[in-house]
Amino acid sequence: MENEKWRTLIVTGKTERQLADEMKIMDLANKEGFKSPPIRTCYLCKRAEGERSLCLIEGEPDKVNLTEIELEGHSVSFESGITLIYLICQECAILLNLEEDIELEEE
Repeated sequence: MENEKWRTLIVTGKTERQLADEMKIMDLANKEGFKSPPIRTCYLCKRAEGERSLCLIEGEPDKVNLTEIELEGHSVSFESGITLIYLICQECAILLNLEEDIELEEE
């Protein structure tokens, strides 16, 4: 693999139009004095890092589980020298069998 550069790409799962819309929202938020919305989102479910995921507790209608969404990069490498990194939240990672032990916080 002489003369070939290794490249790492973080795959967002967003289109060019979606990114442009997000940039407009961020610009408007900054002009109005609001905190800019996060751009880092899960590749699959599009929920933002730092938001809290709501789970209902079966048999206990007055209780819920709120867990902060954390993103972790999961990489796929190709022989061509390219590595793709997908930001995946802990719930999607469980569905894909990428993570086994996740602690949930009960509130």
